[in-house]
Amino acid sequence: MAGKRLMLGLSAVLLGVHTAAAATVFYGPTPYLSEADNPFLSLPGTFYLETFEDGLLNTPGLSAINGSVREPSGLTDSVDGDDGVIDGSGNAGHNYFVRPGSTGVTFVFSPDPFGKLPNYAGLVATDGYGQNGAPANTVEFYGPGDELLGTLSNPYQDFNVDTTDDDRFMGIYHSEGVSKMRIFNLGTGSTTMESDHITYGVPEPSSLALLASGGLIGLGAWLRRRVAPKTC
Repeated sequence: MAGKRLMLGLSAVLLGVHTAAAATVFYGPTPYLSEADNPFLSLPGTFYLETFEDGLLNTPGLSAINGSVREPSGLTDSVDGDDGVIDGSGNAGHNYFVRPGSTGVTFVFSPDPFGKLPNYAGLVATDGYGQNGAPANTVEFYGPGDELLGTLSNPYQDFNVDTTDDDRFMGIYHSEGVSKMRIFNLGTGSTTMESDHITYGVPEPSSLALLASGGLIGLGAWLRRRVAPKTC
């Protein structure tokens, strides 16, 4: 079963250096059945993947406003591959859940020990309901000053319970860092909204500075302290 992930590519330290004006790139919405579909995890750099498969939200530097982790059940829409099998069902995995969808969930990123926010941030929308023709889910992305960078929406207007072919990844790259992302819809009453596979990349300029001073070993030690091995 999938667990927490820390992807570290130290060969990419130069990619975090930006001298031009702030750049923003949006990713998705794209189909997503497992972490193999994650556009960030093939990039060089340092990335965290929160799958909730240990029943907790506890990857470093990530917190949430509203909602809670949802356990496997007949109503759970986890990422398909989280139970080890891609079979069209998300019942056997965990995800992050809120009711009603209009309440929304804000995933907040804390700066690393060097004061840097992640440049990459994204999530998978696995369930939602958009009333009156509205999208099933909309994600807002915010910059380091909590300024709105832009939005992405899932084109599906009504997710089916337990199905996974309508799951979509939505993400962003922003050269100055991402402080938070909020996912919501117009659902009210008993309507729910679920998301999964929160992915974010720790920026590399701090790693570059450490490399120049011979301190990259210290960064690795900090990462090992913050990310204990996970077994699910």
